[in-house]
Amino acid sequence: MQNGNGNWLQCLDAQTGKVIWSSRPGQLGKYNFAGNIELADNALYAVAAKGQSDELSLLAIDPQKGALFWQAPFGNALVGTDFRGQRTLPSPVLKFDDERLWVLTNNGALLAFDPTSHAVSWGLRTDAPEVVNRSQMVFFNEARR
Repeated sequence: MQNGNGNWLQCLDAQTGKVIWSSRPGQLGKYNFAGNIELADNALYAVAAKGQSDELSLLAIDPQKGALFWQAPFGNALVGTDFRGQRTLPSPVLKFDDERLWVLTNNGALLAFDPTSHAVSWGLRTDAPEVVNRSQMVFFNEARR
C-alpha cells in the first residue's frame, strides 16, 4: 500500500478482506517499505528505510501479528526522484532458497543473507543502475481533433 508518507504493509483475511494487521501504527509505522516481500521460516522478510532515511534494513516480521522480530542494516541506498520530485527508493527483489535469503538490491549488489545469524554471508558488487531524477520532467498532451 502507498500514500504520501511512503509504503506500508497490510495483512488481510482471505475470506472477509478485513484487515488483520497493518504496519502503519506501532513499531513498523516508521518504515517505508521497498520491493517485494518473501515469506519463509514463519517470517515475512522485507526491505525498508526509516522515514525519509536513505539507510535500508532487512526486516523480519511476524506474519500473524505484524510485530518486528529483528532488523539488519543493509547500508545506504542511492535514491532517485519521481516526476513529482518525491524520493524513490530502489526496488529490491527478495528470494528465499533452502538456507539463505537472496537480495538483489537493484542498487549495486547481490547479497546472500543468513536469517539464522542475521548477517550477510556473501555479496557481489555490481554497477548500480543510473539514479533517475525525474523532478524536472515535462509532460505534453496534444489533443488531436
